[in-house]
Amino acid sequence: MSVASAAPAAPAPGGDAGLESGLAAPPPPGDQVVVVRKGQTLSSIARRHYGSGGPAAVRRLRAANPELRGGDRLTAGDTLRVPPAANRQGDEG
Repeated sequence: MSVASAAPAAPAPGGDAGLESGLAAPPPPGDQVVVVRKGQTLSSIARRHYGSGGPAAVRRLRAANPELRGGDRLTAGDTLRVPPAANRQGDEG
């Protein structure tokens, strides 16, 4: 049996992982799909992926996840799209 024929252990980033968990559609190319862990907030996820948990980074996450309710708190198991970090030229992030 070849290793190449074995099924992957987890879906590849950017695939349709998490669609059953709350994403309405597959994420755009380049976006990551993140499953929220207990205690995480939009700010903490922004800090981890963008290096900043400030308002611009949180707005970027909110724009990619319009289904989010208000506030910074999330529920463990929520699925979020995380778009790539903003370009330095012409992108305010």
